[in-house]
Amino acid sequence: MLGGTARALNHDHKGFNVDAVTALEEVTSFFTHADASKGCGLYRSAIVAQLDEVARRIQDGLPPKLKTRVFAATAGLAALAGWVSHDAGRYGIAQRLWTYGTYALTRPASATAGWSSSPACPTR
Repeated sequence: MLGGTARALNHDHKGFNVDAVTALEEVTSFFTHADASKGCGLYRSAIVAQLDEVARRIQDGLPPKLKTRVFAATAGLAALAGWVSHDAGRYGIAQRLWTYGTYALTRPASATAGWSSSPACPTR
Protein backbone atom coordinates (compact mmCIF):
# COMPACT_ATOMS: atom_id res chain seq x y z
CA MET A 1 0.00 0.00 0.00
CA LEU A 2 2.74 2.47 0.90
CA GLY A 3 5.30 0.98 -1.44
CA GLY A 4 7.71 0.06 1.34
CA THR A 5 9.72 -3.07 1.83
CA ALA A 6 8.35 -5.71 4.20
CA ARG A 7 10.42 -6.22 7.34
CA ALA A 8 10.24 -8.66 10.21
CA LEU A 9 8.39 -7.30 13.22
CA ASN A 10 10.60 -6.27 16.11
CA HIS A 11 8.57 -6.55 19.29
CA ASP A 12 11.64 -5.77 21.43
CA HIS A 13 11.64 -2.08 20.47
CA LYS A 14 9.20 0.35 22.03
CA GLY A 15 8.71 3.95 21.08
CA PHE A 16 10.24 5.14 17.84
CA ASN A 17 13.19 4.23 15.69
CA VAL A 18 14.10 5.54 12.22
CA ASP A 19 11.88 2.99 10.46
CA ALA A 20 8.87 3.82 12.64
CA VAL A 21 9.26 7.56 12.02
CA THR A 22 9.54 6.99 8.27
CA ALA A 23 6.42 4.80 8.38
CA LEU A 24 4.57 7.52 10.32
CA GLU A 25 5.53 10.11 7.69
CA GLU A 26 4.44 7.77 4.89
CA VAL A 27 1.10 6.87 6.45
CA THR A 28 0.37 10.55 7.11
CA SER A 29 1.10 11.30 3.46
CA PHE A 30 -1.11 8.39 2.38
CA PHE A 31 -4.04 9.55 4.54
CA THR A 32 -3.60 13.14 3.34
CA HIS A 33 -3.82 12.09 -0.31
CA ALA A 34 -6.63 9.61 0.34
CA ASP A 35 -8.72 12.19 2.18
CA ALA A 36 -8.08 14.77 -0.52
CA SER A 37 -9.29 12.39 -3.21
CA LYS A 38 -12.25 10.81 -1.39
CA GLY A 39 -13.13 13.18 1.44
CA CYS A 40 -16.33 12.53 3.38
CA GLY A 41 -14.43 11.72 6.57
CA LEU A 42 -14.05 8.18 5.26
CA TYR A 43 -10.62 7.73 6.85
CA ARG A 44 -11.32 9.58 10.09
CA SER A 45 -11.37 6.54 12.38
CA ALA A 46 -8.11 5.19 10.95
CA ILE A 47 -6.38 8.58 11.20
CA VAL A 48 -7.46 9.10 14.79
CA ALA A 49 -6.45 5.54 15.72
CA GLN A 50 -3.02 6.18 14.19
CA LEU A 51 -2.71 9.37 16.24
CA ASP A 52 -3.60 7.44 19.41
CA GLU A 53 -0.87 4.90 18.60
CA VAL A 54 1.65 7.68 18.02
CA ALA A 55 0.83 9.24 21.40
CA ARG A 56 1.32 5.84 23.08
CA ARG A 57 4.67 5.32 21.38
CA ILE A 58 5.85 8.79 22.36
CA GLN A 59 5.26 7.83 25.98
CA ASP A 60 7.39 4.73 25.44
CA GLY A 61 10.35 6.93 24.61
CA LEU A 62 12.03 8.95 21.90
CA PRO A 63 15.66 8.96 20.89
CA PRO A 64 16.87 12.58 21.04
CA LYS A 65 17.97 12.55 17.39
CA LEU A 66 14.43 11.64 16.23
CA LYS A 67 12.49 13.98 18.49
CA THR A 68 12.05 16.77 15.94
CA ARG A 69 10.89 14.40 13.17
CA VAL A 70 8.48 12.54 15.45
CA PHE A 71 6.81 15.67 16.75
CA ALA A 72 6.65 17.27 13.29
CA ALA A 73 4.97 14.14 11.90
CA THR A 74 2.66 14.01 14.94
CA ALA A 75 1.66 17.63 14.37
CA GLY A 76 0.88 16.90 10.73
CA LEU A 77 -1.19 13.85 11.62
CA ALA A 78 -3.05 15.78 14.34
CA ALA A 79 -3.81 18.60 11.89
CA LEU A 80 -5.19 16.08 9.41
CA ALA A 81 -7.23 14.39 12.16
CA GLY A 82 -8.61 17.81 13.03
CA TRP A 83 -9.63 18.53 9.45
CA VAL A 84 -11.35 15.20 8.92
CA SER A 85 -13.13 15.61 12.26
CA HIS A 86 -14.24 19.08 11.19
CA ASP A 87 -15.48 17.68 7.88
CA ALA A 88 -17.46 15.08 9.83
CA GLY A 89 -19.15 17.82 11.87
CA ARG A 90 -17.20 17.08 15.06
CA TYR A 91 -16.09 20.66 15.60
CA GLY A 92 -15.12 20.43 19.28
CA ILE A 93 -12.93 17.40 18.69
CA ALA A 94 -11.44 19.06 15.62
CA GLN A 95 -10.45 22.08 17.68
CA ARG A 96 -8.88 19.89 20.37
CA LEU A 97 -6.95 17.88 17.76
CA TRP A 98 -5.61 21.08 16.20
CA THR A 99 -4.54 22.21 19.66
CA TYR A 100 -2.85 18.85 20.13
CA GLY A 101 -0.96 19.36 16.87
CA THR A 102 0.13 22.84 17.93
CA TYR A 103 1.31 21.39 21.23
CA ALA A 104 3.31 18.74 19.38
CA LEU A 105 5.12 21.46 17.47
CA THR A 106 6.40 22.94 20.74
CA ARG A 107 7.62 19.61 22.17
CA PRO A 108 10.98 19.10 20.41
CA ALA A 109 12.49 21.94 22.43
CA SER A 110 11.51 20.31 25.72
CA ALA A 111 11.59 16.88 27.30
CA THR A 112 8.87 14.33 26.54
CA ALA A 113 8.04 13.97 30.21
CA GLY A 114 4.43 14.83 30.78
CA TRP A 115 3.35 13.98 27.23
CA SER A 116 0.01 12.30 27.47
CA SER A 117 -2.47 10.86 25.03
CA SER A 118 -5.25 12.00 27.33
CA PRO A 119 -6.85 14.49 27.52
CA ALA A 120 -4.76 16.24 24.87
CA CYS A 121 -5.67 13.66 22.24
CA PRO A 122 -9.46 13.33 22.46
CA THR A 123 -10.71 11.04 19.76
CA ARG A 124 -14.38 10.47 20.29
